[in-house]
Amino acid sequence: MSLIPPGTKNLIKRFEQGSIDDSKPAERNGDDAKRKSYVPPILGETKMSKENEVHGKDQKTTTTGQRRKVLIVFCHWERSSFNGALRDTAVTALTEQGHEVTVSDLYAQKFNPVLSRNDIQDGPRDLENFNYATEAGLAYARGSLAPDVVSEQAKLAKADLVIFQFPLAWCSVPSILKGYFDRVLVQKFAYEFGKWFDKGHMRGKRAILSITTGSMESSYSAEGFMGDINVILWPLQNGVLRFCGFDVLSPNICFSPGFVPPPTRQAMLDAWRERLTGVWREQPLRFLPIDSFDPATGTLKPEVLRRAATGGDDKGSGPTAAAAAAAVQLPVGQHAGLKVVPSSMYRSMSKTTSEATKANI
Repeated sequence: MSLIPPGTKNLIKRFEQGSIDDSKPAERNGDDAKRKSYVPPILGETKMSKENEVHGKDQKTTTTGQRRKVLIVFCHWERSSFNGALRDTAVTALTEQGHEVTVSDLYAQKFNPVLSRNDIQDGPRDLENFNYATEAGLAYARGSLAPDVVSEQAKLAKADLVIFQFPLAWCSVPSILKGYFDRVLVQKFAYEFGKWFDKGHMRGKRAILSITTGSMESSYSAEGFMGDINVILWPLQNGVLRFCGFDVLSPNICFSPGFVPPPTRQAMLDAWRERLTGVWREQPLRFLPIDSFDPATGTLKPEVLRRAATGGDDKGSGPTAAAAAAAVQLPVGQHAGLKVVPSSMYRSMSKTTSEATKANI
């Protein structure tokens, strides 16, 4: 089933062709329920940048069997940056495999990261108590979100794999990408009440964070001054991507590319290219299913905690072979004061993924 509501395809087409009138909103007459519909102003050019052209669209064959669609959300202000090189490497590697690759260059598009009432084309339903999450979900269902948001949602809806390419900024994402999450991953499109995490609307799609850092790898260890990289990744990979249902693959992290010699940077690019040849065979990172939690409290169920604490043996007598198979491995964000799986947010424990990402470490 399509994630894009009926009636929005023409809006997407008009936005991409640059025929949207971004003049000021129509005036409202008091609390008149029949408010005039308007298109909110979009920051920057309305016509989409060439940075959003589709690569490999006309290819008929692939080297991996099934032809898939990939979306790269590129978040760097300089095309000539190392992030730009990582982006180009991914485009080349994936199109050479025969896949279709679309790039959303948020800076080139001048994507507006600031959510507001203007995102609701026909105006919010509650003018006095504006709740963005609720209003954006309702507007999505009506097909009345801002055209730049609808265009990005259409790209996501088509994608089998989404790569977010960005530099780590204050141990998080650049503000423009945070705004993308806020405005694009709205209720009813990416998730809704009770349909989140492994039941989210993005389930079946794969996602990778491809990140550069300013500091060396050892500084992102459990003893490093930046702190454990697994802790830094948890809010993004669990709180954003997994929350929406994505199968999250191990991140691609290039540590401190600005302070290493050219051969080391080239090795990073080569490793990224090599990894992408096997990306469809990788096993996702492991997250606890939402059914592991008590819906009334939002906390781990007692039986889950017991299995985590005893290694799977309900009697607490130690991990037998059967008990070990039933054991719960807790990720870093839900450690419950117990021992967690090392690198739970950095590397999948599967053999396939470990081999595919070995060169990125």
